Amino acid sequence: MRLLLTVSLLPLLAAAGFAQASSSSASVHCDLTAGKLSRDGKLVRAGGHVKAKAEALDLAADQATCNTETGEVELLGHVQAVLPARADHSVFRYGSATFVTDKSVSIAADRLVVKTGLLQGWGHLVIRGLDPVSQEVELRGDEMYMFLRTADATVSGNIKVSGSYKGPAARRLVFPPDVVK
Repeated sequence: MRLLLTVSLLPLLAAAGFAQASSSSASVHCDLTAGKLSRDGKLVRAGGHVKAKAEALDLAADQATCNTETGEVELLGHVQAVLPARADHSVFRYGSATFVTDKSVSIAADRLVVKTGLLQGWGHLVIRGLDPVSQEVELRGDEMYMFLRTADATVSGNIKVSGSYKGPAARRLVFPPDVVK
């Protein structure tokens, strides 16, 4: 009986071992273009006019590193990101106020990291709507954490809002509207 039990468990143990080996050796494709690309084990490094695509974001920077094992992309130096327009709105919370838009948004920072559905930004952060109505308004801060699936972000640090919104809801709001249709 003991021999039969051991023999019947062998395929299960072998399958578990194979699945574990395949998941650890899985590689993530890094969508990077740059003046210089190099590979160092699981890291792909890019320098000079870097363009990247990660989690539906279009990114540009001076330097980038992509971990092919985890899919984490780190961008440094004059980083620009474009969040696509969303039917359900992007939300940027800062202090007790909120910037909500369904249009494309530009984010500039010194450093951005995209990893498993989270966008993190640090240093000289500037958030601006890309539609003609709200492009004159800027939200500035030191840090940002955004869940990309829900497009919900928190901006913190030294917050500054400049410009004014001149759209249909301007009589109610100073910064881009809650909903503009």
